[in-house]
Amino acid sequence: MKYKALLAALLAVVLCLVSGCGKDKDGGGDSSNTGGETVSSEKTAFTLAYSSTDVLNPYTAATRVNQELSQLLFDPLVKLDSGFQPVYVLAESVSLNGTSCVIKLRSAKFSDGSAVTAEDVTYSIKKARESATRYKTQVDNIKSASASGASTVSLTFQKADPYAVNLLDFPIIKMNSDTRKDDDNRDLPPVGSGRYIYDSKTATLQANPSYMDGSLRIASITLMDAPDTEALQHAIEVGSLSMYFTDLSDNVLPKMVGKSVSVYMNNLVYLGVNFNNGLLAQPEIRQALSAALDRTTLTESAYYGHALPASTPFPSVWQEATAMDSVPLTPNMEQVVANLEKVGYNKKDNDGYWVNDKGNRVSLRLTCNMDNSARLNASNAIKEQLAEAGIEINVRTINQEAYTAEVTSGAFDLYLGEVKLPNNMDITQLVTYGGSVAYGLTPPGSAASSQPASSQTASSQPASSSAPSDSSAPQSGGDPSSGDSPAGEGDGQPAAPIPSTAETVADFYAGRAMLSEITSSFTSELPVIPLLHRCGQVTYSSRLAVGPVSTISDLFFGIEACSFTP
Repeated sequence: MKYKALLAALLAVVLCLVSGCGKDKDGGGDSSNTGGETVSSEKTAFTLAYSSTDVLNPYTAATRVNQELSQLLFDPLVKLDSGFQPVYVLAESVSLNGTSCVIKLRSAKFSDGSAVTAEDVTYSIKKARESATRYKTQVDNIKSASASGASTVSLTFQKADPYAVNLLDFPIIKMNSDTRKDDDNRDLPPVGSGRYIYDSKTATLQANPSYMDGSLRIASITLMDAPDTEALQHAIEVGSLSMYFTDLSDNVLPKMVGKSVSVYMNNLVYLGVNFNNGLLAQPEIRQALSAALDRTTLTESAYYGHALPASTPFPSVWQEATAMDSVPLTPNMEQVVANLEKVGYNKKDNDGYWVNDKGNRVSLRLTCNMDNSARLNASNAIKEQLAEAGIEINVRTINQEAYTAEVTSGAFDLYLGEVKLPNNMDITQLVTYGGSVAYGLTPPGSAASSQPASSQTASSQPASSSAPSDSSAPQSGGDPSSGDSPAGEGDGQPAAPIPSTAETVADFYAGRAMLSEITSSFTSELPVIPLLHRCGQVTYSSRLAVGPVSTISDLFFGIEACSFTP
C-alpha cells in the first residue's frame, strides 16, 4: 500500500510539472499581456506555412508559400487595397507626366537600420526584371530607372500609363543584400524594410524594430515547414496554421476551420470568340450570346459564389470602371431576339432553337479544359442558359494540353478562358490581334476583322469559317438586302463607324481616349464575352478577433492591427 501511495504521489508531481500547475491553464506557462489582460501563448500563437528547402527571396523563391511570406519581409513602393486602389508604402508620392515618373521616398529604414534609398529601388527593379516572377511583367514598361539623389527615383516608361502606379507593388530589397549566407553557407533572405525579420535559428518571423509604421500586435510568427503539397494539406486539415490563402483555381475549398473572407482578384473568366467563324464574325451574334447569359447565376452555380459577375472586362470593385457602359448581368431576351432577327434567325425549329430560312440553327462549339472543374461546371451552365435562349452549344471537353493546342491554333468556335489582368488593368494583350492572350481575333482591315456592332450592319458579308466546327454549325444566315443596323442601334440608318476596342485602348495610352471609351468600344464590339472575375479566399484562425484584409498585393494587409480573442 505504501508503494502504491508513493507511486501515486510521484505521478501527481509529474502531471503537475507537465501541465504547468499553478499557471494559466491554457498557456503551458508562457503568457503575454494584451491590453492589461493575461492571454495564454497558445491563444496568441500565430503560425504560417513555409518551405525550408526554398529561399525567402521574393525574386527567386519557387514555392507559393515562400513567395507569400516575402510580403511580410519586404515593403513595396505601393500596395493595392481590396478595391485595387494604390496605398503608398515606401513611396511618399508618385508623379506621372506622360512617359516620365518621379517617385519621392518616405524616410524609412531597412531592418538592419540603414536607410532605404533610391539606389535600392533601382536595384530592386533590376532584380524584378531578371526574375521569373509576376514582378517581371510589372516592370516591363519601365524603359529606364535612375536615382536622383538619395530619396528620388526617376523612371521612363515605354508608353504612358495613367495607372502605372498600380504596378509599383514589387518588393524593395537592400542593394546587394541578396547574396547573404549564414554560417552553414545557406542562403539568407535579402535585407528588407517589412514588418518582420526572418530568424533562421528559430525558424520564426520576429517583429521588425525598425518598421516605419510602428509596433506590431503580433510580435512573433512561427513558421511550420511544409515542403510539399501533401505536408501543406496535412497542416491545413489538422488546424496547425493560423492563416491560409488559396486562389481557388481548382474550385476546391480548403478543409480549414476558421473565418473565411473573399479576396478580390483581377482574374477574368470569359468566352473567347473566333472571328474567322462566319457566324461569330457578325456582332449581332456576339451580342445575342452575351445578352442570353445569366452571369449572376453562373457565379453561384459554377463557382459557388467565389466570383463577381463581370459586366466589363474590369473587376466591378475597381472604382474607375463603375458607372460605365456594360453588358447586362442577367438575361435580356428582347435583345437576344432582336439581334438574331437582324441576321436572319427569326423562327424556331421543333427543338426550340433559332433557325434561318435554310433551317440552319445558331449552333456553336464551346471548347473547355476538362482538368479544371470550375470551368467544366461553367461550360455546362452556359450550354443550358443559351439553350433556354434558343442557341445551341456543343461543349467539347479536352485535357489541358489539347485545350492549349486547340485555342492557340484557332481551331475553335468559342472557348472558355481565363486571364489575370495586370494590376494597371491593361487589356491590350487580350483585345489586340497578335496579343499574347488574344486568340481568334483577325488582322485589322481583314474581311473578318472585329467590328463594333454600331459600325457593322447585317448587310456585311462575313467571311467563311476557317476554324473546325460541328457539321450542324451554320454559316451566316444574314439577309444581304437588309440595311438595318443591329438591334438597339440608331433609327435604322448605319451608324458612323467607331474605333475597335484595340484602337480605343491604343488611343487611351496615347492620351486620346478615356477609360469610359474603352468600355463603350468593348461592350459594342465584344472581342471576348466577359463572364465573371474570380475571387480567392483567405481563412484565418477563430483565435483572431481581427484578421487581415487580404489583397492581391498583400495577403497580410492590415496584420499590424490584428488582435486575438481574450
